[in-house]
Amino acid sequence: MDTVSFGDALREARSRKNMTQNQLAEILGLTQGGLAHIESGRRGVERDPTIVMRMEAALGLPPGTLLRFLPEEHPIRQVAEIEIPVIGSVGAGPACADPSDPEDRLSVGEAFAGCVAYQVRGDSMLSEQIRSGDYIIVRSDPSPRPGEIVVAWLADLDGCVCKKLTRSNRLVSDNDWSHKLTESDRIYGAMVAVVRLARPHHH
Repeated sequence: MDTVSFGDALREARSRKNMTQNQLAEILGLTQGGLAHIESGRRGVERDPTIVMRMEAALGLPPGTLLRFLPEEHPIRQVAEIEIPVIGSVGAGPACADPSDPEDRLSVGEAFAGCVAYQVRGDSMLSEQIRSGDYIIVRSDPSPRPGEIVVAWLADLDGCVCKKLTRSNRLVSDNDWSHKLTESDRIYGAMVAVVRLARPHHH
């Protein structure tokens, strides 16, 4: 029996999401040709340790879904653990307060050095496999690309939310919620991965 390759698993996940190579490549910051090479197995994913997590996030897959198609000895599966600060909670439902001091730390692969984590409260992002209580890992990026999940502080809600960014500069989520970004809103960054702990340290 043939084992499914990483490229095959990626292509299948992308077609299930009805995404073209161009659309996924744009979210990942790759060329369409570069993504085609990864799907066909002509190019590996060694150069960017976060790319597999970003693929999973873009395709709405639970963390680790694509990772398990890489061989055990693959460098991305061997990443050392580091700790990143958990900045506070972020609403995927009601907006939460502005994140301030790190209240906790989360162990993640060293690919995420320089990122921060937020704990999600609310279930309005279930279609992106983000559940209440999950931690989202966010890279600081004031100008994320459309299609990415972003953490933003919204002036009129006086709180932080985790939502999907659209081409028309709106934030959207599952419950038909939509918000047009204004000058007074601040985008903190884009999500690169979701971490679901088996047993949360505290509620």
